[in-house]
Amino acid sequence: MLKIGIVAPRLSGNGGTETVIKKVINQGDNDYRLFVLNDEHNRKWLGSLDLELKKIDTSSIDSRLLKLLRLGLFVLKHRFDAVIVLDTKLLVYLYYFRRIFHLKFKIISWIHYSLFDEKLVNPKLLKFGDYHFAISTGIKKQMLEVGLAESNIDVIYNPIERNTKDILEDEGKLIYIGRIQFEGQKNLKELFDALLLAKSWSSLDIYGTGPDLEVCQAYIKKIGLPGKVIWHGWVANPWKKIQSGKALILSSTYEGFPMVLLESMARGLPCISSNCPTGPEDIINDMNGLIYSVGNSIELAKCIDGLKVNRNNVKGSITDFYSTQYFTRFQKALKNRIN
Repeated sequence: MLKIGIVAPRLSGNGGTETVIKKVINQGDNDYRLFVLNDEHNRKWLGSLDLELKKIDTSSIDSRLLKLLRLGLFVLKHRFDAVIVLDTKLLVYLYYFRRIFHLKFKIISWIHYSLFDEKLVNPKLLKFGDYHFAISTGIKKQMLEVGLAESNIDVIYNPIERNTKDILEDEGKLIYIGRIQFEGQKNLKELFDALLLAKSWSSLDIYGTGPDLEVCQAYIKKIGLPGKVIWHGWVANPWKKIQSGKALILSSTYEGFPMVLLESMARGLPCISSNCPTGPEDIINDMNGLIYSVGNSIELAKCIDGLKVNRNNVKGSITDFYSTQYFTRFQKALKNRIN
C-alpha cells in the first residue's frame, strides 16, 4: 500500500474539487493523509472523509510562516511515497521542503482549474512538480504550452457514480445548475440571449445562487423572458428535485472539468455546452449532447432547437468516467510515477 499525502489550499467543502478528494480518499487503495489550509468554519466537510482525525491536518492560523512550518512538519513526519498538490504555490513550498529535509517523495500536481483562466493558478510554477495529473485533455494541452514534458503528464479526468435515476424527457424544459454570474465564467447572458432566438423550449429552471442574481433577473425582465425562467435558488441536491427535462445547459467561458455535465448524463439527461477550456470536449459526443462555440448565442440557439439524442444511450456514453474505471486509471498512474 502506498503512503500518499494530499495537500490542498483553502476549500469551502461545497465544490467539485472536494467531492473528488472525498471519493479518492474514501476509495481506500492507499494510506492517505490530508493537509488542507482551511478556516475553522469550513471544516465540516472533512467529517465525510473515511480518515481517522489523526490523518487530517488543517491550518487555520493567520500567520503564513506558521502555516508553512506546519506543512513542513506534515511531510517530514509521514515520509510519503508521493505528495499530490492541488495548488501551484504549494508546489513550490513542497519542492523546497523536500530539498531541505532530503526527503524522497514524488511531487505530483493535481490542478482542478483551467491553467490560463483561474487567477489563483500560476502555470509557471508547475515546473516544481515531478509529474502532473490533468483532469482534462484541455488542461494537458495547457501544460504542454507552458513547457512541461508530455511524458510527465497523465490525463485521469474526474469520477462520477452510476445512478439508477432516469430523468424523464420533457422537450420544453431546460436546466441550469451553477453559480449565478451574468457574464464572467458562467456567462448566463449568453444563455439568455440564445433563448430569445430558440423556438423549441418553454422554460428554464435555474438552480444556484451568486453575486449577479439581481442583474440576471433584471436582464430577463428587460428582454421579455421573466415568466419562462424559474429561479430555485441554492439547493443542496438539485438532482432530487429535477424529474424531467430536455437538456442541461452550460454556457461557461472556462471550466476545469465540469462535473455537472457528467452528473446530468449519469441520470440520462443530455447536455448542451460551450466548447470552453477545459473539459466539455472530453465529455460531450453525438450520443449525449451538442457543443457550441464560446460567445456564439446564435449557435447555442440552434443547438437547443436541433438537439436529437436517443436517451437510452446517454448513460452508457460516459463509461470511462464511472468510478471503477477512474480508480483503476488513478491507481495505475500513481504506481507508475512512484515506481
